[in-house]
Amino acid sequence: MKISNVSFINICKVPQFRGLTGGGNYSSMSLSQEALNAMSTKDIFAYMEAQTAATKAQIPPKDLYSLYGAEHRLFIFEDGVEPYFGKNTVDFNFDFLTRKPLELKEAGAHGFSKEAREQSNTFAKDKIPFDVKLTDGFRWHGTGSVFDGKGNDTARSDRKREIIIVDRKNDEILTKAIENFKKGLEGKGLSEKQTAVQMFYFIDKIFNRTPRSDDDFDNFADKMRHTPPKEVLLGDIMNDGMGVCRHKSMLAKVLSDEVGIRMSVMSNEKH
Repeated sequence: MKISNVSFINICKVPQFRGLTGGGNYSSMSLSQEALNAMSTKDIFAYMEAQTAATKAQIPPKDLYSLYGAEHRLFIFEDGVEPYFGKNTVDFNFDFLTRKPLELKEAGAHGFSKEAREQSNTFAKDKIPFDVKLTDGFRWHGTGSVFDGKGNDTARSDRKREIIIVDRKNDEILTKAIENFKKGLEGKGLSEKQTAVQMFYFIDKIFNRTPRSDDDFDNFADKMRHTPPKEVLLGDIMNDGMGVCRHKSMLAKVLSDEVGIRMSVMSNEKH
């Protein structure tokens, strides 16, 4: 069965393909492309919540989720439920992660081309479309952002959230993640569905540093809260290993573009 599109929300939707992980970081929807296009973001999230509740009613949450949703997950495909409890089929190399403590920089510290600025402002909405590949230097600071030429969000300077930068050319960790992900898939002969499953596994392993505690999460969140907001490369968040749903969504978009899976990113203001 071919996956026609994959969409990451800070949960996640997918026609013909559905994945659930702990904390609601990804998820997807078994709907046609036409149905997805006709739905508002609000309707999509309502649908997701209903589907998640229905799934939990059938399968005990303890069988769905591990503590951090890393390897114990359930995938629901059009042709039935398929649990992947740690059954990764690819032995990915994660040696590129040094787990260096996260440091944010003042907005404007990284380069910001005209093309990246235009794309960042154009898609500072609740959806980054399927067929848009993120330009190096792309910034994400949630919906409603308006970036100036230096990378400052002039419309949402009061938002206490980091500005995420996607930049393959100048982000060593992100570049190595792409290389290792693609290398791990070489010669495996995986279907598109299997590739998507392995991508979720790869992303979870990057963002699930162990050991960690609730205090680690609180410290991570505190680092992200600045007024005015500071900026950070996606790879630096990956290297820290404490990312949340918006960071996983951005990495999923980048990896999907690299391996030819059509994916859109959908956002909500909760995350």
